[in-house]
Amino acid sequence: NKNGDCASFLDYKNYRIFAGRLDLPGLPFADADDKTETLEITLSDDLTGAEVKLYYTVFPKEDVISRYMVIENKGNENVTVDRCMPMTLDIDRDDLDMVSLYGRHNNEVNHQRFALHHGVQSTLSRRGASSHQHNPFLALCSRDALQNGITFFTVLSESFHLHLHIGNG
Repeated sequence: NKNGDCASFLDYKNYRIFAGRLDLPGLPFADADDKTETLEITLSDDLTGAEVKLYYTVFPKEDVISRYMVIENKGNENVTVDRCMPMTLDIDRDDLDMVSLYGRHNNEVNHQRFALHHGVQSTLSRRGASSHQHNPFLALCSRDALQNGITFFTVLSESFHLHLHIGNG
């Protein structure tokens, strides 16, 4: 921005809850049913005029939360987004496994599973498109779980970085 900062400082502005979900023109999205609700949270950077809207849609029948964000420049100057890591999830547990997916030609979906440890764990791709080689998927589950856990999957991810940091700071 004009002060030379490389990070945005977003302030909470408001929220609203509405039935269903908004259409995403040109993008795939799940159909809403009569139980689907969406939370919209509006944040803004007063210095640049950038506005960020976070959308969390709950599909209770499927036990799924879908989320996405929209960044809009409402200021008078250009805004450049170099990187956007729009999710933080604090989990107060140290007994989880991380599962990610990788593959290659004729062997497209392989999983790797390992115990989370202190420090950084991640799965990423910088190739500009998600694929069987680097699948934009990550799951956290208890060490004895075979099916249930917390799953993160990005749609239309292009390049992606799913990053976990275990420990202080």
